[in-house]
Amino acid sequence: MASLIVSRQARDGTAFVLRDLSVTAGHVVAAGYAETFENLYERLKCFPDSGAPRPAVSVFARIGVISPHVVIYEFDPASGGPVAIQRTVQGRRKIAGRVLVRDAPSTAP
Repeated sequence: MASLIVSRQARDGTAFVLRDLSVTAGHVVAAGYAETFENLYERLKCFPDSGAPRPAVSVFARIGVISPHVVIYEFDPASGGPVAIQRTVQGRRKIAGRVLVRDAPSTAP
């Protein structure tokens, strides 16, 4: 099982999505999405290469989808290193290399 690190941008993006859902769709819907994010993170720890590759973003970039949102992460299968969750963004957004602004990663909750 791979370890998981989550960037500040990813934490902030996910928190924004959950706050917005809480206001617009209700606490029950937001709680359901929170669980879905947690399930995705657990799946990526077990199957880190399961996300669709996004070489236009970076060599090791992949995505996980929680419709209509996209979780961008990086994993280098050769190194067996951690799954690095980089961003959570609106799925309709054009995803290019510039979406990855590096910060000091933190360990996942």
